[in-house]
Parts: sequence; structure tokens; C-alpha cells
Amino acid sequence: MRSVKSLSTAEIVVKGSRFIALIDRLETVESFPDFLDKSKNAYPEATHYCYAYIIGDNQQYQKAYDDGEPVKTAGWPLLETIKKAKLTDAAVIVVRYFGGVKLGTGGLIRAYGQAARQALAKAEFIQKKRFDRYQIAFAYDHLSGIDHCLSESSSILKKDFADNVKYLVEFDHDQSEVLISRLNDLTKGALTLEFVGSEYSYRS
Repeated sequence: MRSVKSLSTAEIVVKGSRFIALIDRLETVESFPDFLDKSKNAYPEATHYCYAYIIGDNQQYQKAYDDGEPVKTAGWPLLETIKKAKLTDAAVIVVRYFGGVKLGTGGLIRAYGQAARQALAKAEFIQKKRFDRYQIAFAYDHLSGIDHCLSESSSILKKDFADNVKYLVEFDHDQSEVLISRLNDLTKGALTLEFVGSEYSYRS
């Protein structure tokens, strides 16, 4: 799964009409109204604020909105742009300032789609990954070696020093098996390991 890393914008002018595209990462449907309000504040008194979004790990939340343009001439090409880019958790708004010349159905579809594609072309992308959390416990004799191992490719979320050392650690799921094997080798099999849970998140 991937999305845009941050807000990306682009502007085109077609027969006097300005089309300003804004695309950003949104991880909940509830966050979209705020994105729309900010876009309206940034570009006030526009003729149309058309948009589309795809949100969810399974792309389960999808919407396209034409905001007064002829049906499927604005929101639909925006939605198709997101789909073709194979994105999720992404929303695109295209603000139109009417320039006095009607573009027709085909012209509108091309203009809205082009504006969105140009914003995407300028965007950076980020992957949504699974991260696994484990509680590990080990003897003090292995502290230095384990710290060195974990510093290269994981995060230590919590440390507890008592009769032995306890860490709450987080691994990239794709590296979990290799890292656990390395930790077991370092402790000669004396590592205590408990799986805590997993989460999906966007990280560079």
C-alpha cells in the first residue's frame, strides 16, 4: 500500500479557466472535511471544488463529487487518477475558476484529469508498512550486543532494568524473522520473546 507523502499541488489553465489540483494523504474519511475547508480558504470564491478520495487498507472508502459540473466530468476522472496510480489514503481536490468559455464534457474530463496528474507527478510517495512489537528479556551479559543489533534496524520503545533486561521493541514485519534469529544467536537461545501486536503505518 502506498500514498502521497505530503501535500502536492499543480495548476493548469484551459481556455481561461484555472484548475488548481491539491492532493494529500488522509488516513480517515473524517479528516476529509478539514482538507476541503482548508482548500476553500486557500482558494476562496472559486466556481467549483470538485474532489475524489480513496481511503482504507482495502480501498474500501471511495467517493467522487462533481460540485455542479456535469455528471462524471470532474469527480470521476479524479477518482480514476488515484486508482491508476494505485494509491490509497489519498484525496484530490481540484479548484476551478471559470474563465468564461465552456469546455464541454470531454474538455472537462481532460482538464480535471490533467490537473490531478500534474499534482501527482510532483508528489513524493510513501509506503504503508506492517510493524511488529515484541517484549524481549535477556541477561545483562548480552546488553551491548543486543543494543548494537537493535540500533541498526528497529526501535526500542521501552526499557526496563531489573533482575534482567526487558525491552519493548518494534520491527519492520519484513525483517522480524531475521532479527529474531539474530537475537537468539546473540543470547545462545536464552532470549525470552513475547509477541505484543502489530500495526500498519506510513514511515519513511
